[in-house]
Amino acid sequence: LVSETDHQTKLWFSETLSADRYYGSGLSLLASFPVIEVVNTHYTTCSGLVDGASDCMASKGFQVVRLQVGAAQIDVYNTHFEAGGGTEDNAARTAQVGEVIASLQDYSAGRAVIFTGDFNLRESDPEDLPELVRLEEDGELEDVCKTLSCDEPDHIDRVFIRSGAGVTLSAEQWANVSADFLDSAGTTLSDHPPISASIAWETTD
Repeated sequence: LVSETDHQTKLWFSETLSADRYYGSGLSLLASFPVIEVVNTHYTTCSGLVDGASDCMASKGFQVVRLQVGAAQIDVYNTHFEAGGGTEDNAARTAQVGEVIASLQDYSAGRAVIFTGDFNLRESDPEDLPELVRLEEDGELEDVCKTLSCDEPDHIDRVFIRSGAGVTLSAEQWANVSADFLDSAGTTLSDHPPISASIAWETTD
């Protein structure tokens, strides 16, 4: 996939936490804008090696890429939160949400943010909803799907935005593009429906 693109920025967060982790974070980013700074952070907790969705086989975390977008700077966050629905899975996911919020409040304080990824959080799950609310309230984030009243609000792959530092971000479009995400034989390319969002930006200073 990466070799066939002409994006200016191609990043892959592949480092593992230790020898007993079999995989990296699985996070990557393609962008048509130059990078100012990259911060890759591993989560401090996980649940399950051969159970609970086996998240401890991977070195999950979150990636922050500060991009120069014209005259603006935007912090792009990408993550894959803990999977599974058990008590320990929920506790690990809660801790991970807290770690991202800490970064939003510290490293990205007052800055414009796009935050996307596999959140493993559904509005319809009473265990998950408080974590989505935390992201919106404590992270000062806006859910693109909710803003646009999208017709499929319960996907675990989500896009959040936040304006800041003289940059206004606006949600323009949200879509499930499953019909376009196929190989030459018509087979789906992912076990998740692919989510697309269009976000406008403008400088306000």
